[in-house]
Amino acid sequence: MKLLNQILNQIESSKFNLRDYSFSLAFILFVRLLLENLSSGTGFEFGSFGKYMGLHSVIWFICLKLSLALVLSIITKIPILKTLNTLLILFPVIWIAPSIDIINSQGLGNHMTYLHVQSLEESIQVFIRFMQSDHKLTTATIGLTIEVAIILLGIGFYVFLKTKNIIKSFISIFISYLIIFLFAIYPFMVDSFFALIQVPADMSSEGFGQLSVFSLLVIFYLLLITVFYGSNSKQFKLIIKDIRPLRILHYLTVFILGVSLLFPRYRAEIDALLLSKLIVLFFSFVFAVVYAIVVNNIEDIEIDKVSNKERPLVKGVIEINKYKEIGTSSFIISAFSSLFCGFYNFYFLMLFSLAYYVYSTNPIKLKRVPILSKMLIGFISFSVSLWGFLFFSTDGVDAISRYPYEYALFFIVSVGLMANFIDLKDVEGDKKTNIKTLPVILGLKKSKRIISLFFILGFTHISFLVNKPIVFYLLPISLIPVLYFLNKTNYQEKYVFIFYILSLLGMSIIIWSINSPFSPFFDIVQ
Repeated sequence: MKLLNQILNQIESSKFNLRDYSFSLAFILFVRLLLENLSSGTGFEFGSFGKYMGLHSVIWFICLKLSLALVLSIITKIPILKTLNTLLILFPVIWIAPSIDIINSQGLGNHMTYLHVQSLEESIQVFIRFMQSDHKLTTATIGLTIEVAIILLGIGFYVFLKTKNIIKSFISIFISYLIIFLFAIYPFMVDSFFALIQVPADMSSEGFGQLSVFSLLVIFYLLLITVFYGSNSKQFKLIIKDIRPLRILHYLTVFILGVSLLFPRYRAEIDALLLSKLIVLFFSFVFAVVYAIVVNNIEDIEIDKVSNKERPLVKGVIEINKYKEIGTSSFIISAFSSLFCGFYNFYFLMLFSLAYYVYSTNPIKLKRVPILSKMLIGFISFSVSLWGFLFFSTDGVDAISRYPYEYALFFIVSVGLMANFIDLKDVEGDKKTNIKTLPVILGLKKSKRIISLFFILGFTHISFLVNKPIVFYLLPISLIPVLYFLNKTNYQEKYVFIFYILSLLGMSIIIWSINSPFSPFFDIVQ
């Protein structure tokens, strides 16, 4: 017992390296997929999930593993990264089920699938009977039953070794079994959830094959965020604090404006698959933003020492190599997630990431070029609006020819010019590092006047594009708070951002109301 505890302590204390961990986990999962497909006799079509090539199974196992690691960490009070290390060493246990099924069936194997329960009552019965029932579709194979039993006994034994508390050991077994069971009846869970929120879901084999990938990705994101918080809450809070939510809201509003330009030829009904994709893309976008922020902060560390002293690198609360690892991981997660949502979603997200890379880093480092650098931000805003336009279109990417390109000029030029206000707070740091922004060249007072003019011209520009009397009535109401906070002596960027975003959001509602007779504001704006 003492020797086993020493071995576990040695495993737990080994340094956590994300790249090495990911490759090791991938190997274990790929072996499981091979054995499972040999047992199920489905070849390399990977069951009914065909074109996703086992992605569903990979995400399913990763989500299960993260869930169990969190349970062990909470019960034993051992840091989450240590329980992840332990579970990785023990994770080849998932090879047991298909291996036993192949042996037990004399090489024929058994088809592995979910437990297809039809009601809460049936799921409770199957749960109590340890995933066994009178129906084949709600009965686990002999291999799966043995595998789950070994996993639960191993978890209980591990908790007892670490806590010397038999009650905690039994609690860990029960909670772990509950988690495994909920993942085993995942189709029922998905169907019940979307029925509860009254969103239609295609639960056919092909329909669920797609839906399962995107819904599991959402669970993966939530678990990943929880693990990151548990591993280092201080770093997590600093990353979240530095995520710049107003910039995310800006692009979200631009996306919505792009959708409003689409009416009336849009997808009138949001189903479970579309909603799941939308949530996945939102998380993918947030991870892309984290990557852009990491790249920018590494490049701007000297500027931030003067203008943004609360940034993680400046405060010295995170090592630069660890920070780069967070950025690289965020980029990879963002890229792969968006790719499974369709190529054009991947394209627009990569365009966003690469544009900000060019904006922030050498050799181009476009942020050094006054005016033109902000035109790039305008171009990114245009691409995000086009993305929203295409995402909800009934014609998909073929709708690109119907995008009203007069709005492209508004985003690239007008939004690009207005975006110069983001340099106001960095003027001292930019001076020190010789970054020639508008505030550095003209000084704060003159640059605020010029940027105020840009806002007046930009708001007037979109007002003429919409060309409805109500827009011109609302123009002063939109402009006054923006100009007030822009020229205030105690300048705070967030207030300019808030009223600018509210104005764009209001414009989106007006454009939607013009094009959609279903809008409650249709009669008002005509």
